[in-house]
Amino acid sequence: MDFTISTWNGSAWVQQAAVTGNSQVYRWIPFTAPVSTTQVQITVTKDQPVYAGEFTRISELDP
Repeated sequence: MDFTISTWNGSAWVQQAAVTGNSQVYRWIPFTAPVSTTQVQITVTKDQPVYAGEFTRISELDP
């Protein structure tokens, strides 16, 4: 699964990370600097094909 993570700076979305080729169940994604935000956006750019079809699942975000 490929995805990007963006945060809201009060007027626009700012991309903080881009992940490609992820196959991990748990994934820690450090930002280059601390971020203060009220919103986080995750955009999936490529899903994961499996025997039952293609899917993407995000279960939890932890600061």
